[in-house]
Parts: sequence; structure tokens; C-alpha cells
Amino acid sequence: MRFGHDGNIIVLLAFLNIEGMNGEETDPKEVYKVWNTFKAAPMAANLQMVFYKNKKNDVLVKFLHNENEVHIPINTNNFPFYQWKDVRTYLDKLTNP
Repeated sequence: MRFGHDGNIIVLLAFLNIEGMNGEETDPKEVYKVWNTFKAAPMAANLQMVFYKNKKNDVLVKFLHNENEVHIPINTNNFPFYQWKDVRTYLDKLTNP
């Protein structure tokens, strides 16, 4: 597990398109409607990726933002769980566009 400050976690949440943390607004007067730092990074904010592996070596992962299960933009039939191979492909596309 790694820890960081609000400046790190806010950027990470937006970069990963974590549910509720990826709003966009071009009008500076309206930004508060789609982006609130107090929701993204309250005191002791955290983002967890919890991995599960069965005896067949299938790996699932779920994301928790401040201990709450959150969606990421990947299809799954078993929310809050995502196939690790799908998450890895998604992360590879984000980091190597």
C-alpha cells in the first residue's frame, strides 16, 4: 500500500476516470458543479485496488475510494469486481496512448 497527499490522489482519481472524479467543465464559474476537492480528497483520502485470486489463477480487482466501491469505465458483469486483464489493458491504454 502506498500513501500520498491530496495533490497526488486528486490527479490520480481524475486520470483513472474514477466514478464522480472525472467531470469536465470549460466555464470557470461552473467548475464547482462537477469538481469538489473536499469529495475527492478529504482528510485521509485513499484509493485502494483490492486484488482477489482463485485457485484457477483468475484475478479480480475492485476499486475503493475512501472505502467506498467505485466504478471505472470498464465493462463488468460483476460490479464491484473487474477482471484484472481488462483493468491492465485499460491502464496500459491510459499510460501509453
